[in-house]
Amino acid sequence: MSASNASQHIPPIEALRPVTVKQMLSAERPHATANFELDNIELQHITSVVHVLEVIVSENRVAYKFDDGTGQINGTQWLRSGEESHLEEEETSIYVRVQGTLSRFGNSNTFTVSQIHKVEDMHEVYFHYMEACYGTLYIQFGSPNVQRPAAPTVEDVPAPQRSLTPPPVVVDTSVARAETLESRATTERDFAPDTTQYRPATSTTDRQFAPGRPPSDSDERRKAISRTVSPPVRDPLSHLGNLERGIILAILDASDKPGPEDGVPIGAIFLSVKNLTSNIEEIEEALDNLYDQHYITPSDDLAHYKVTNKVRDTKGIYDLSISPV
Repeated sequence: MSASNASQHIPPIEALRPVTVKQMLSAERPHATANFELDNIELQHITSVVHVLEVIVSENRVAYKFDDGTGQINGTQWLRSGEESHLEEEETSIYVRVQGTLSRFGNSNTFTVSQIHKVEDMHEVYFHYMEACYGTLYIQFGSPNVQRPAAPTVEDVPAPQRSLTPPPVVVDTSVARAETLESRATTERDFAPDTTQYRPATSTTDRQFAPGRPPSDSDERRKAISRTVSPPVRDPLSHLGNLERGIILAILDASDKPGPEDGVPIGAIFLSVKNLTSNIEEIEEALDNLYDQHYITPSDDLAHYKVTNKVRDTKGIYDLSISPV
């Protein structure tokens, strides 16, 4: 962003800028007599909507403690001769609109109140937050009312390019149909089977295996398939969940490796199924379900698990060369 453009986003120093308490606390000044700066912009007059936490009235000043959800800041209002405080000490836990300037006391910023009045409509609280956001974004990016290019009209859209296509070829359908029928009759006559040596079949079985009929390739193929195809084997663990099946496969896989005779350590089981779940309670619940269904049995110290004969009988249908997790 150039300097000329940046200058358009800087409000005049006498402008009243809406800020939050956090912005008040984060404002800084180069030296003791300089104005405070926020986002590299000088602050002179600011306004905010805050929640009153504390009111202390003395002879010539009123001390406040304000909070708006983003932070807390102390405020001071100096009273002229004969002027009374706008708030009593009992009037806390209310929202007020304040205007004033920043000052510094010790190591923290404070707020000097010039005007204060009670908020009668809660929409003013919500409006202030939006107004503070808008003011900050306006300084950073400028006004949102940017002139955008107009949408193209119908006249601006170019006409589609039309390509020339050759004229359709007109075919005499009567001649083409006659040629097709003649070709089909020749083919059927050349490849028609000699049926004089076959007797008529009365059923599907007779048609397939009638005496005197040489077996065809389809018959031999059907017999070969019936000899080689075995009935499907049902997975005996299909009723279990993914986690329970993963635990059984992990124990089976670890059982093929050298290890303690008490079974597979429970820590190894947790590591094997960590890709299925990292919740220890879910793993323990799955182990309990498998134990109740007699698929696994724990050791005496409850730190190892083995599979039962109910699982060993089904081990052959699993390819344990592939890790289950």
